[in-house]
Amino acid sequence: MANYSINVVLRTEKLDNQGRAPIYVRISINRKHTYKSIGFKVAPEYWNATTKEVTKKVPNHVLINSVIRKVQIEAQTKLLEQQMITGEELNQTAVKRITQGDTDGDLIKYMEAWLNHIEQNKTRAPETIRHMKGDLKKWKYYTGGSIHFSRVTVKYLEEFKSWLMNNMGLANNTAWRVLKFIRTAFNAAIKEGVTKHYPFKHYNLVYEEKLKGWLEREEVEAIWEAAQRENMAPSYKLVAYN
Repeated sequence: MANYSINVVLRTEKLDNQGRAPIYVRISINRKHTYKSIGFKVAPEYWNATTKEVTKKVPNHVLINSVIRKVQIEAQTKLLEQQMITGEELNQTAVKRITQGDTDGDLIKYMEAWLNHIEQNKTRAPETIRHMKGDLKKWKYYTGGSIHFSRVTVKYLEEFKSWLMNNMGLANNTAWRVLKFIRTAFNAAIKEGVTKHYPFKHYNLVYEEKLKGWLEREEVEAIWEAAQRENMAPSYKLVAYN
């Protein structure tokens, strides 16, 4: 894991016309610095460089010092999450995302809106939509209900598949279907220009071929959807389930 440090600094090189300098949280990695403003300025004589706080001579010193601590804790938490949860290597790009905020939005919110659009426009069979909702429910539970596109990494997907199989008791091909659903959502988001992040470029979905006389559920659904498009649902339904 990369080493980093978080400090609070008064950037006196950025004095305004009233002689006040902005307060920043500085994240350093590999001797390179990234700054995040806390939104307050103070005259240098009212800054305690040892405690990294404004002095009591500043009228709203309690508020400012509270914000300083809050921004520090948030930065520390996000850096730990970056390394321990997502498994991503900490670098300047990751630090900038932390300090500037994720720019590509919440994947879960997008998927909910996307699936709602599919349902309203009836571009999938009702049974398929029902399964998609079930897949989304599993994904939401695992992510805690919110995750940015850029946080979904190959490692995150691998761990999710492991959770589906070991904790949920799903077979490989059922877990494959859930991950395929997520991949489809990513493809739709990229097509709409919502994100450029695409973890599936380096993650292969593996479907286990089985020699048996029964069709997989996905195969039955594909036949059923084709039958509906051709207005041949009754005969196709008999073929699928006989």
